[in-house]
Amino acid sequence: RNKTTLALLLIDLDHFKYVNDNYGHDVGDSLLIEVVKRIHNCLRGNELFARLGGDEFAITLNNISSANNATYVAQRIIDALSEPFTIDNHVISSAASIGIAICPDDSVNPKELFKYADIAMYKAKSKGRNQFSFFEEAMQIEFLANFNIENQLKTALKDNSLYLHYQPVINPKNQQLLGVEALIRWDVDGVPVSPEKFIPIAEKSRLIIDIGDWVIKQAIKQLADLNQQRLQPITMAINLSAAQLTDEQLIGFIDDCLKQHHVAAHLIEFEITETALITEPKKSVQIIQAISDLGCKISLDDFGTGFSSLSHLHSFPIDIVKLDRSLMPSFLSTEKVKQLLSGLVVLLNSLKLQIIAEGVETQTDLDLCMALGVEKIQGYYFDKALPVDEIKRKYLQVN
Repeated sequence: RNKTTLALLLIDLDHFKYVNDNYGHDVGDSLLIEVVKRIHNCLRGNELFARLGGDEFAITLNNISSANNATYVAQRIIDALSEPFTIDNHVISSAASIGIAICPDDSVNPKELFKYADIAMYKAKSKGRNQFSFFEEAMQIEFLANFNIENQLKTALKDNSLYLHYQPVINPKNQQLLGVEALIRWDVDGVPVSPEKFIPIAEKSRLIIDIGDWVIKQAIKQLADLNQQRLQPITMAINLSAAQLTDEQLIGFIDDCLKQHHVAAHLIEFEITETALITEPKKSVQIIQAISDLGCKISLDDFGTGFSSLSHLHSFPIDIVKLDRSLMPSFLSTEKVKQLLSGLVVLLNSLKLQIIAEGVETQTDLDLCMALGVEKIQGYYFDKALPVDEIKRKYLQVN
């Protein structure tokens, strides 16, 4: 009405569910009260500050001279929440993701403004949480594109138009095939869509549960076919997402697939990332232990990246560790990286864990892995992920 600028801030606490699950709802409620006090201290008193529900809050900043005013408030809130809280003798860290939409720049419609702030908030979460993000036109375009991909994925599941390729895992001494990793592929109008693009969308929408079940069923069925009449059966690695590690139906589904296709459980390796482990740690432990109890192997993927924690090696029933490609000389050729790789191999061998080196792309990579005694290799030096017919022809001598 006054033709002035208004900012809407949507605030969502990061990993609040973890607090409720691990400390109880009473502690969670007390944390919310303390969070509100700190946020309130960041405000001047003429703002509208509301709890929307759960761990979500909204603030409107009226009569601001520019978007920078919203920046200052958002940063003050993030800084205020960075100091740990002490509640019932528990020291709890909290943080927030904040989305900001501006009226009239982004919209003068209240519902649209709220939607845009929500999009911006999820953008902040996707960028790593504990930060704020403004809504921009590009965000709306990205939101609609992701929404379109989500709908196309639903159709692809119904039409059975997803498919798998398999990347070989090789014994470097004799270059024999030891196993394969199942990797999902999807084409839209004949053009491949990168998994890096559609998997995050599937995870956010929880379509990954149905997609993951499809991958498990197809991969186990394919392994049964590949191992027909083989004296030395190969293994099959299957990736699991964080969302799947919260699915209580997963264990029964895996067991049914193994029995249906008469596949020995120890030939299946379920790959998990450390990012997945920290998302729902309590539930993840239960699900992963149950998979291990079935007799399947648990493989820790991308080891050596920024999320690596040695505690995961004893907190979870890990059988196999996959060394990340960033440890290979072809990725970063420094003496420190080589020493790090060497030290990790010694450590993992002392824990009697199997090691697979990923991202082996050059003779130098291969030579270093062999010198360190790594017995399983995966990477473009041997092959990218291939259709199953290529795996049969090239590695199993089946025409």
